Amino acid sequence: MKKANALQKPEEILARWNACKNQLEEDIEVREFQQWIMPLQARSDGFSLTLLAHNSMVGDQANEYIPRIRKFMTAASGISRIQLTVDPALGRSRGPLNTSKMQQSVHETGLLSEYTFDDFIVGPPNDYPYAVARAIADHPGEDAGRRSVLFFGSVGVGKTHLLQAIGNRIVHTRPHKRVFFVNAQEFVNSVVNSIKNNTINQYVQGFHKYNVLLVDDLQFLTARFKCQEEFFHIFNALEKSGTQMVFAADQLPDDIQGMQERLSSRLGSGLLVRLGSPLPETGAAIVKHLAEKQNTIIPNDVALFIAENANKDVRALVTSWKNVFAKSKFSRQPMTIDFVEQVFEESPPRRARKIDIHEIQRCIAKQFGVPEVDIRGKGRKRDIVAARHLAMYIAHKETKLSLVAIAKTFNRTDHTTVKHACEKIEKIIHTDADVKSDYQSVMRMLAK
Repeated sequence: MKKANALQKPEEILARWNACKNQLEEDIEVREFQQWIMPLQARSDGFSLTLLAHNSMVGDQANEYIPRIRKFMTAASGISRIQLTVDPALGRSRGPLNTSKMQQSVHETGLLSEYTFDDFIVGPPNDYPYAVARAIADHPGEDAGRRSVLFFGSVGVGKTHLLQAIGNRIVHTRPHKRVFFVNAQEFVNSVVNSIKNNTINQYVQGFHKYNVLLVDDLQFLTARFKCQEEFFHIFNALEKSGTQMVFAADQLPDDIQGMQERLSSRLGSGLLVRLGSPLPETGAAIVKHLAEKQNTIIPNDVALFIAENANKDVRALVTSWKNVFAKSKFSRQPMTIDFVEQVFEESPPRRARKIDIHEIQRCIAKQFGVPEVDIRGKGRKRDIVAARHLAMYIAHKETKLSLVAIAKTFNRTDHTTVKHACEKIEKIIHTDADVKSDYQSVMRMLAK
């Protein structure tokens, strides 16, 4: 390793930054990488690395990765001086959007190109939601009866896919339209950071430029009262301007605990469209479609078996298929029902219902044979710490709770404790047989 913060050629530091980005691309979710890391521009003076974001939202989210980036850059080049700044001029440098041929880039929209209508397998009970989504995409903001639409349903039934597909189709067929997709948790984080930085007015005003707003996981707005207030004002302003707004949530607005009545009323006044779990036949069609994309032929009975055992959850279905495909490819075994049963024994399908973090703690306590209260306690015995770390890891992987929220359930005030636990387990889970076995056993308990 080079001497810390010694003068180096700027191009060498930037090359290390590119290597760091490659590592991050492997370590974090695709959507997070494309939205928060890809847009960053890098500068170096030979002593430090400066990362530039074109707006505060990207800056706030990317800032979460700075400790990881600093650790990589220090090890790779000795550079520990890493700073991230917001430079709105980067956004302006793209030029005025005054031509119908101008198309937003990925980091401007928050969209992932792989989510399209072509990849959404239509079948009962989701033919109607699909038809509504296509109508929105083909005529955004043109029908007053569907300028505000809320897709709702349980976890993993395709709500995010439809929202993203709507956005992607509009971007490609109507490039002059300004489209923005955001997860409500990201919105909450950005509002909180904007308030701290005294930039909340600029952040909220930024939404007024969009013709189409897509907001996923609306239930997370309840995390902060102030965030609901700001969202309420954004909703009213965009509604008056005729903006097409599409939302997704796990429940109807009235059923979301902690949501303000006036916001619930506004959201509930639009078109409400329920997505349900796919029937086994539709699930089998999804599996066969995934196989075709991998240039693989899968027997009908095997596709149906996977669909029937994936807990009626499209997300679990996709994960199950990936596990089966990877195991078959690397072991060179044919895809039979017996083979799939073996894969499911090793990697149980994720279940469709939400996993409660307290249930994770109970299962961990049972697996390790320790009192549940110790999982949430401060004890430093090796077996207790190992159990606690695995519980935090599973909570992070299997729930949609933030690191801060997870920390609170373990009676911690600092979310970095959870982050450290997750990073530690991630490093050893594939090489430590005992950790892997404990993880698989707990996941089987949670799948019952």
